Amino acid sequence: MRDLKRLPKAHLHLHLEGSARPATIVELAARAGISYEVPTTFRNFKEFEAAYVEMVDFIREPDDIVRICRELIADETAQGVRYTQPTFPGLLRRPVRHQRGRGVRPHA
Repeated sequence: MRDLKRLPKAHLHLHLEGSARPATIVELAARAGISYEVPTTFRNFKEFEAAYVEMVDFIREPDDIVRICRELIADETAQGVRYTQPTFPGLLRRPVRHQRGRGVRPHA
């Protein structure tokens, strides 16, 4: 049997915010002065959605997005993913604060 990690893969419709490493989210929350533990199980979709929205709120700076993107690329590469198609609908719901002339604004 072939090793699944070595097979080429495509990752379609990946939510960028949801791909953030749990340790990264904990660190971003701590920077905001919040002690946070990333949940790993959910009883229903409503519970999952509430946790997801809360987690997205910790992504506040453009550099946070850059970090999540870099970590995503490293994680996908380690899993043998050759093509990934990230989306970021949660980040478009609110502006990310501008920093050093950079920033992300939601569509009007």
